Amino acid sequence: MQEHKLVGYFALALIGSHLISLFYLLILAVVGRFEIVELTTAISVILPLFGMYTAAAIKHLGRLTKARSRSNEISRYVVIAYFSILASFVAYMLAIISWKAFGSLTHEDLLALAGIGETVLGVYVGIIVGSLFKEKSGFDKQ
Repeated sequence: MQEHKLVGYFALALIGSHLISLFYLLILAVVGRFEIVELTTAISVILPLFGMYTAAAIKHLGRLTKARSRSNEISRYVVIAYFSILASFVAYMLAIISWKAFGSLTHEDLLALAGIGETVLGVYVGIIVGSLFKEKSGFDKQ
C-alpha cells in the first residue's frame, strides 16, 4: 500500500469514528437516554479533539491534492472527506430539528446545538475553501 493511500484511509477512518460516536450520542439523546445537559457536556468534550483531527486530516488531504495539481485530478479521499463533512452536517441538523419537533428539546437547546454545528462546519468550510480556491500571489513560496 502506498503511503498516501494509507494516510487517506486513516484520515477517513479517524473522521468516521468520531462521526459515528457523535451521531450515536445524538440518537441516544433523541430517544431520551441522555438529558440535554449531559448531551451538551459530552459534545463539548468530543468536538474539540474531533475538530483538531479533522482539520489536520483535511489539511493533509489538501496538500495531497495540491501535489497532484498538475493533472487537475483530486484524490478520491479528498472528495469523500469533503462531501462526508457536508452530509454529516445535514444529518446533524436534521436530527436536532427532528428532536425539537418530535421530542423534548427546547427552542434554546436547539439554538445552542445548531450554533455548535454551524461553528464546526464553518471551520471546515474555511479550510476547504482555502485549500481549493487559494490564489497564488507573489507572497506564496510554493
